[in-house]
Amino acid sequence: MATIHITRGTTGLGTFSEEEVREGLRTGRFISTDLGWREGMSAEEAQHWFEEARRLALAAGNMRANAWAHASFGRNLAVNGSADEYVLRVREALALAIDAKAKAGPAPIVSRLLRFQ
Repeated sequence: MATIHITRGTTGLGTFSEEEVREGLRTGRFISTDLGWREGMSAEEAQHWFEEARRLALAAGNMRANAWAHASFGRNLAVNGSADEYVLRVREALALAIDAKAKAGPAPIVSRLLRFQ
């Protein structure tokens, strides 16, 4: 059974089994903007989840979650060996975060992402 890492914002919530994650989503322990990944996830598999996270974030009008999805997907790509793709995704996340900041006020992700420029 896969171990899933869950992060909320910049805080790691821990590692959980798939069943614990399902239960946590059902009970509200985990929320829609939490990020989850498992070691060994291929870039192709991560692409599917990235697209879903991006779609949900945009549907909710949550530009910060959209920026986090881009950054997280970029991290997965970097782990799988594509540093150029990682840099591209982080730059996309930075642009989204700056846009979110312009629309909704300060976005803490911007200061963290600026280090990658």
